[in-house]
Amino acid sequence: MAERSSIFQTVQIGVEANHGVAVSANRKLQSVGLSTAMKTDIKKFRPAGSKFPTITALGKEWVEHSLSGQLTYTEIVYLFASIFGLDAGQPTDNLDGSFTWLFSPKANQADNFVTFTIEQGGSVRSQRSTYGLVKDLTLNFSRDEATVEGGTLAQALEDNVIMTAAPSAIDLVPVLPTHICIYLSDTFAGLDAADPLQRVLSCSYSMSDRFGAIWPMNRNLNSFGAVVETEPKPQLKLKMEADAEGMALLNTMRGGSTKFLRIEAVGDEIAAGVPYELVIDTAVQVEEPGEFEDADGLYAIEWTFTAIQDSAWNKATQLSVTNSISTL
Repeated sequence: MAERSSIFQTVQIGVEANHGVAVSANRKLQSVGLSTAMKTDIKKFRPAGSKFPTITALGKEWVEHSLSGQLTYTEIVYLFASIFGLDAGQPTDNLDGSFTWLFSPKANQADNFVTFTIEQGGSVRSQRSTYGLVKDLTLNFSRDEATVEGGTLAQALEDNVIMTAAPSAIDLVPVLPTHICIYLSDTFAGLDAADPLQRVLSCSYSMSDRFGAIWPMNRNLNSFGAVVETEPKPQLKLKMEADAEGMALLNTMRGGSTKFLRIEAVGDEIAAGVPYELVIDTAVQVEEPGEFEDADGLYAIEWTFTAIQDSAWNKATQLSVTNSISTL
Protein backbone atom coordinates (compact mmCIF):
# COMPACT_ATOMS: atom_id res chain seq x y z
CA MET A 1 0.00 0.00 0.00
CA ALA A 2 1.35 3.41 -0.98
CA GLU A 3 1.80 5.79 1.92
CA ARG A 4 0.48 9.33 1.89
CA SER A 5 3.69 11.31 2.23
CA SER A 6 3.38 14.86 3.56
CA ILE A 7 5.99 16.23 1.17
CA PHE A 8 3.81 15.55 -1.90
CA GLN A 9 0.64 17.28 -0.65
CA THR A 10 0.00 20.12 -3.10
CA VAL A 11 -2.65 22.86 -3.07
CA GLN A 12 -4.77 23.88 -6.05
CA ILE A 13 -7.56 26.44 -6.27
CA GLY A 14 -10.24 27.37 -8.77
CA VAL A 15 -12.33 30.54 -8.87
CA GLU A 16 -15.99 29.68 -8.35
CA ALA A 17 -18.57 31.22 -10.68
CA ASN A 18 -21.22 30.60 -8.02
CA HIS A 19 -20.32 30.48 -4.34
CA GLY A 20 -20.13 26.90 -3.10
CA VAL A 21 -20.48 25.23 -6.51
CA ALA A 22 -17.35 23.17 -7.22
CA VAL A 23 -15.17 24.04 -10.21
CA SER A 24 -11.89 22.69 -11.54
CA ALA A 25 -9.02 23.75 -9.30
CA ASN A 26 -6.83 24.82 -12.20
CA ARG A 27 -4.37 27.09 -10.37
CA LYS A 28 -1.46 25.68 -8.37
CA LEU A 29 -0.31 27.72 -5.38
CA GLN A 30 3.46 27.78 -4.94
CA SER A 31 4.20 30.70 -2.61
CA VAL A 32 1.43 30.09 -0.06
CA GLY A 33 0.81 26.87 1.84
CA LEU A 34 -2.46 25.73 3.43
CA SER A 35 -2.86 23.62 6.54
CA THR A 36 -6.32 22.00 6.62
CA ALA A 37 -8.43 21.45 9.72
CA MET A 38 -11.90 19.89 9.80
CA LYS A 39 -14.12 21.73 12.28
CA THR A 40 -17.28 20.41 13.91
CA ASP A 41 -19.91 21.25 16.48
CA ILE A 42 -20.78 17.91 18.08
CA LYS A 43 -23.08 17.72 21.09
CA LYS A 44 -22.81 14.85 23.54
CA PHE A 45 -25.32 13.63 26.12
CA ARG A 46 -24.67 12.01 29.47
CA PRO A 47 -27.76 10.68 31.23
CA ALA A 48 -28.24 11.00 34.96
CA GLY A 49 -26.64 8.14 36.83
CA SER A 50 -23.87 7.57 34.27
CA LYS A 51 -20.31 8.82 34.38
CA PHE A 52 -19.96 8.56 30.62
CA PRO A 53 -21.81 10.00 27.61
CA THR A 54 -24.12 7.66 25.75
CA ILE A 55 -24.54 9.52 22.46
CA THR A 56 -23.04 12.23 20.26
CA ALA A 57 -24.78 14.27 17.56
CA LEU A 58 -23.15 16.23 14.76
CA GLY A 59 -24.73 19.63 14.20
CA LYS A 60 -22.26 21.66 12.14
CA GLU A 61 -19.27 20.77 10.00
CA TRP A 62 -16.91 23.02 8.06
CA VAL A 63 -13.24 23.49 7.15
CA GLU A 64 -10.69 26.07 8.15
CA HIS A 65 -7.26 26.48 6.59
CA SER A 66 -4.25 28.21 8.09
CA LEU A 67 -2.27 29.89 5.34
CA SER A 68 1.30 31.13 5.37
CA GLY A 69 4.07 31.82 2.91
CA GLN A 70 6.14 34.29 0.97
CA LEU A 71 4.51 37.52 -0.19
CA THR A 72 4.57 37.85 -3.99
CA TYR A 73 3.30 40.45 -6.43
CA THR A 74 1.45 37.74 -8.33
CA GLU A 75 -0.31 35.19 -6.12
CA ILE A 76 -1.35 37.85 -3.60
CA VAL A 77 -4.15 39.09 -5.88
CA TYR A 78 -6.01 35.81 -5.29
CA LEU A 79 -6.02 36.38 -1.54
CA PHE A 80 -6.92 40.07 -1.89
CA ALA A 81 -9.84 39.29 -4.24
CA SER A 82 -11.29 36.98 -1.62
CA ILE A 83 -10.95 39.05 1.55
CA PHE A 84 -11.37 42.54 0.06
CA GLY A 85 -13.59 41.78 -2.93
CA LEU A 86 -13.02 42.39 -6.63
CA ASP A 87 -15.09 44.95 -8.50
CA ALA A 88 -16.22 44.47 -12.09
CA GLY A 89 -13.69 45.64 -14.66
CA GLN A 90 -10.65 44.69 -12.59
CA PRO A 91 -7.80 44.57 -13.40
CA THR A 92 -6.99 47.53 -15.61
CA ASP A 93 -4.99 46.58 -18.71
CA ASN A 94 -2.13 49.07 -18.98
CA LEU A 95 -1.48 47.94 -22.60
CA ASP A 96 2.20 47.28 -21.97
CA GLY A 97 2.06 43.77 -20.54
CA SER A 98 1.19 45.01 -17.05
CA PHE A 99 -2.13 45.02 -15.22
CA THR A 100 -3.20 47.05 -12.19
CA TRP A 101 -5.52 45.49 -9.63
CA LEU A 102 -7.40 47.81 -7.26
CA PHE A 103 -8.99 46.54 -4.05
CA SER A 104 -11.09 49.00 -2.06
CA PRO A 105 -13.52 47.49 0.46
CA LYS A 106 -16.68 49.54 0.84
CA ALA A 107 -17.97 50.95 4.11
CA ASN A 108 -21.72 50.90 3.47
CA GLN A 109 -22.39 48.10 1.01
CA ALA A 110 -21.43 44.51 0.34
CA ASP A 111 -18.15 43.69 -1.37
CA ASN A 112 -17.95 41.32 -4.34
CA PHE A 113 -15.80 38.70 -2.63
CA VAL A 114 -14.32 35.79 -4.58
CA THR A 115 -14.62 32.18 -3.39
CA PHE A 116 -12.54 29.16 -4.35
CA THR A 117 -12.78 25.43 -4.74
CA ILE A 118 -9.73 24.20 -2.83
CA GLU A 119 -8.08 20.85 -3.58
CA GLN A 120 -5.28 19.42 -1.51
CA GLY A 121 -3.47 16.12 -1.79
CA GLY A 122 -1.42 13.95 -4.11
CA SER A 123 -1.52 10.74 -6.10
CA VAL A 124 -2.44 8.54 -3.11
CA ARG A 125 -5.43 10.47 -1.75
CA SER A 126 -6.89 13.95 -2.07
CA GLN A 127 -9.60 16.12 -0.57
CA ARG A 128 -11.69 19.09 -1.62
CA SER A 129 -13.73 21.87 -0.10
CA THR A 130 -15.93 24.51 -1.71
CA TYR A 131 -16.95 28.07 -0.78
CA GLY A 132 -13.37 28.73 0.30
CA LEU A 133 -12.67 32.33 1.16
CA VAL A 134 -10.02 34.24 3.07
CA LYS A 135 -11.44 35.68 6.29
CA ASP A 136 -8.20 36.72 8.03
CA LEU A 137 -5.05 38.06 6.39
CA THR A 138 -1.82 39.59 7.71
CA LEU A 139 1.10 40.94 5.71
CA ASN A 140 4.36 41.17 7.65
CA PHE A 141 7.26 43.34 6.53
CA SER A 142 10.77 43.60 7.95
CA ARG A 143 14.31 43.87 6.62
CA ASP A 144 14.51 40.08 6.95
CA GLU A 145 11.45 39.07 4.93
CA ALA A 146 7.99 39.89 3.58
CA THR A 147 5.47 37.21 4.47
CA VAL A 148 1.77 36.48 4.43
CA GLU A 149 -0.35 34.57 6.93
CA GLY A 150 -4.03 34.16 7.62
CA GLY A 151 -7.01 31.85 7.68
CA THR A 152 -9.82 30.65 5.45
CA LEU A 153 -13.35 29.37 5.84
CA ALA A 154 -14.77 26.63 3.60
CA GLN A 155 -17.60 24.12 3.47
CA ALA A 156 -17.36 20.55 4.76
CA LEU A 157 -14.55 18.38 3.44
CA GLU A 158 -15.04 16.00 0.52
CA ASP A 159 -12.60 13.12 0.95
CA ASN A 160 -10.98 10.84 -1.64
CA VAL A 161 -11.53 13.05 -4.68
CA ILE A 162 -9.54 13.17 -7.91
CA MET A 163 -7.53 16.36 -8.17
CA THR A 164 -7.79 18.53 -11.26
CA ALA A 165 -5.11 17.47 -13.74
CA ALA A 166 -2.39 19.78 -15.09
CA PRO A 167 -3.09 22.95 -13.08
CA SER A 168 -1.38 26.14 -14.23
CA ALA A 169 1.40 27.45 -12.02
CA ILE A 170 1.39 31.18 -11.39
CA ASP A 171 4.64 33.03 -12.09
CA LEU A 172 6.21 33.94 -8.76
CA VAL A 173 7.67 37.40 -8.30
CA PRO A 174 8.57 37.87 -4.63
CA VAL A 175 8.23 41.08 -2.65
CA LEU A 176 11.71 41.57 -1.21
CA PRO A 177 12.63 43.55 1.92
CA THR A 178 14.78 45.80 -0.28
CA HIS A 179 11.66 46.85 -2.24
CA ILE A 180 9.79 48.42 0.69
CA CYS A 181 9.29 51.95 2.01
CA ILE A 182 6.78 53.27 4.56
CA TYR A 183 5.21 56.74 4.46
CA LEU A 184 3.04 58.85 6.78
CA SER A 185 1.14 62.00 5.84
CA ASP A 186 -1.52 64.28 7.29
CA THR A 187 -3.54 63.96 4.05
CA PHE A 188 -4.01 61.30 1.41
CA ALA A 189 -2.83 63.70 -1.30
CA GLY A 190 0.33 64.33 0.69
CA LEU A 191 1.47 60.70 0.48
CA ASP A 192 2.88 61.11 -3.02
CA ALA A 193 5.25 63.85 -1.88
CA ALA A 194 6.08 62.39 1.54
CA ASP A 195 9.58 61.21 2.37
CA PRO A 196 10.00 57.60 3.54
CA LEU A 197 10.10 57.07 7.29
CA GLN A 198 13.73 56.53 8.26
CA ARG A 199 13.64 54.13 11.19
CA VAL A 200 10.76 51.71 10.73
CA LEU A 201 12.06 48.35 11.93
CA SER A 202 8.99 46.25 11.11
CA CYS A 203 5.47 46.76 9.85
CA SER A 204 2.33 44.68 9.58
CA TYR A 205 -1.07 45.11 7.92
CA SER A 206 -3.95 42.87 8.89
CA MET A 207 -7.64 42.45 8.18
CA SER A 208 -9.50 39.88 10.27
CA ASP A 209 -13.02 38.67 11.12
CA ARG A 210 -14.30 39.51 7.64
CA PHE A 211 -16.96 36.83 7.29
CA GLY A 212 -19.26 34.65 9.32
CA ALA A 213 -21.15 31.52 8.26
CA ILE A 214 -24.93 31.15 8.42
CA TRP A 215 -26.51 27.81 9.31
CA PRO A 216 -30.13 27.44 8.12
CA MET A 217 -32.17 24.38 9.06
CA ASN A 218 -32.10 22.62 5.70
CA ARG A 219 -31.27 18.91 5.49
CA ASN A 220 -30.03 19.38 1.92
CA LEU A 221 -27.05 21.33 3.24
CA ASN A 222 -24.12 19.36 4.63
CA SER A 223 -22.34 22.53 5.78
CA PHE A 224 -23.07 26.25 6.13
CA GLY A 225 -25.49 27.73 3.63
CA ALA A 226 -23.73 31.01 2.90
CA VAL A 227 -21.56 33.66 4.50
CA VAL A 228 -22.23 37.25 5.50
CA GLU A 229 -19.84 40.10 6.06
CA THR A 230 -19.20 40.90 9.71
CA GLU A 231 -17.54 43.83 11.45
CA PRO A 232 -13.90 43.55 10.35
CA LYS A 233 -10.85 44.29 12.44
CA PRO A 234 -8.37 46.29 10.34
CA GLN A 235 -5.08 46.86 12.14
CA LEU A 236 -1.61 48.13 11.28
CA LYS A 237 1.55 48.09 13.37
CA LEU A 238 4.77 50.06 13.05
CA LYS A 239 7.81 49.29 15.17
CA MET A 240 9.98 52.40 15.09
CA GLU A 241 13.01 53.79 16.79
CA ALA A 242 11.78 55.94 19.69
CA ASP A 243 13.44 59.04 18.26
CA ALA A 244 11.81 62.32 17.23
CA GLU A 245 10.16 60.67 14.22
CA GLY A 246 8.84 57.69 16.15
CA MET A 247 7.67 59.71 19.15
CA ALA A 248 5.83 62.25 16.97
CA LEU A 249 2.97 59.76 17.03
CA LEU A 250 2.47 60.49 20.73
CA ASN A 251 0.76 63.79 19.87
CA THR A 252 -1.16 62.03 17.10
CA MET A 253 -2.51 59.59 19.69
CA ARG A 254 -3.36 62.27 22.25
CA GLY A 255 -5.18 64.37 19.69
CA GLY A 256 -7.10 61.48 18.10
CA SER A 257 -5.75 62.71 14.77
CA THR A 258 -6.00 60.85 11.48
CA LYS A 259 -2.85 60.03 9.55
CA PHE A 260 -2.49 58.38 6.17
CA LEU A 261 -0.09 55.45 6.08
CA ARG A 262 1.36 53.97 2.90
CA ILE A 263 3.21 50.67 2.59
CA GLU A 264 4.88 50.61 -0.82
CA ALA A 265 6.90 47.87 -2.49
CA VAL A 266 8.47 48.45 -5.91
CA GLY A 267 10.13 45.54 -7.72
CA ASP A 268 11.70 44.85 -11.08
CA GLU A 269 10.26 46.18 -14.32
CA ILE A 270 7.49 44.38 -16.18
CA ALA A 271 7.89 46.72 -19.13
CA ALA A 272 10.03 49.81 -19.68
CA GLY A 273 9.35 52.15 -16.76
CA VAL A 274 6.60 49.92 -15.32
CA PRO A 275 7.65 47.96 -12.23
CA TYR A 276 5.90 45.30 -10.21
CA GLU A 277 4.28 47.27 -7.42
CA LEU A 278 2.25 46.82 -4.24
CA VAL A 279 0.77 49.92 -2.61
CA ILE A 280 -1.36 49.80 0.56
CA ASP A 281 -2.92 53.12 1.62
CA THR A 282 -4.86 53.41 4.86
CA ALA A 283 -6.40 56.20 6.91
CA VAL A 284 -5.34 55.43 10.48
CA GLN A 285 -5.62 56.57 14.06
CA VAL A 286 -3.50 55.30 16.93
CA GLU A 287 -5.22 52.46 18.76
CA GLU A 288 -2.53 51.57 21.27
CA PRO A 289 1.11 52.33 22.10
CA GLY A 290 3.37 49.40 22.83
CA GLU A 291 6.09 48.99 25.41
CA PHE A 292 9.48 50.54 24.88
CA GLU A 293 11.91 47.77 23.99
CA ASP A 294 15.31 46.92 22.61
CA ALA A 295 15.29 46.11 18.90
CA ASP A 296 18.71 45.14 17.57
CA GLY A 297 20.30 47.70 19.88
CA LEU A 298 17.82 50.49 19.14
CA TYR A 299 15.41 51.81 21.75
CA ALA A 300 12.10 51.22 19.99
CA ILE A 301 8.34 51.41 20.36
CA GLU A 302 5.56 49.68 18.42
CA TRP A 303 2.49 51.72 17.53
CA THR A 304 -0.77 49.94 16.77
CA PHE A 305 -3.23 51.69 14.46
CA THR A 306 -6.80 51.02 13.41
CA ALA A 307 -8.14 51.87 9.96
CA ILE A 308 -10.62 54.75 9.93
CA GLN A 309 -13.25 55.58 7.32
CA ASP A 310 -12.13 59.03 6.18
CA SER A 311 -14.93 61.31 5.01
CA ALA A 312 -12.80 63.32 2.57
CA TRP A 313 -11.14 60.27 1.00
CA ASN A 314 -14.36 58.23 1.34
CA LYS A 315 -12.29 55.13 2.11
CA ALA A 316 -10.64 53.39 5.02
CA THR A 317 -8.09 51.41 3.04
CA GLN A 318 -7.12 50.75 -0.56
CA LEU A 319 -4.68 48.25 -2.02
CA SER A 320 -3.17 48.37 -5.49
CA VAL A 321 -1.09 45.68 -7.19
CA THR A 322 0.62 46.05 -10.56
CA ASN A 323 1.79 42.76 -12.04
CA SER A 324 1.66 40.63 -15.19
CA ILE A 325 -1.50 38.71 -14.23
CA SER A 326 -4.45 39.48 -16.51
CA THR A 327 -7.13 37.39 -14.79
CA LEU A 328 -7.71 35.14 -11.81
